[in-house]
Amino acid sequence: MAPGEAICYICHDGGTDENPLKRDCACRGDLNGWTHIPCLVQFIRSKTPESAQELYTFHLDGKTDDIWRTCNICKTSYESKIEVDLANALHRSVVDKDKTDSLRLFLFLNTAEAYNHARDFEEVVRIFEEIVEIINQNRDEIDTEICHILESYILGG
Repeated sequence: MAPGEAICYICHDGGTDENPLKRDCACRGDLNGWTHIPCLVQFIRSKTPESAQELYTFHLDGKTDDIWRTCNICKTSYESKIEVDLANALHRSVVDKDKTDSLRLFLFLNTAEAYNHARDFEEVVRIFEEIVEIINQNRDEIDTEICHILESYILGG
């Protein structure tokens, strides 16, 4: 639980019961690294490309791990709970996109990876099955390079 004087490092507001401050990284001290999940989602989305080609390059350069799973302040990976909360919130932020949209598929895969880190393997399998079904039913509509990344991760993951 955040100390009373802690504020979100993104919006500079305090936490509430409805929108608590969270921190699950290596940041230390009463005031460092606290954030609201919606603020973090908005920040991450502003740094994430939308087009399939840019997203492909972004992934190959390792930037998905840097931005989607790593604290912007201390540069360490988020731990299980905040990683799962963040991954779910990121995925919810794109559910209005077509199910074959590259960003939506990548964020869905990111959610599976967060559950894998949290050792919730039933949820990982459920998400993988859903991604495979989307690929199988819509292969012609999904960017080829993105499709290969998803398949290789699922088969190798």
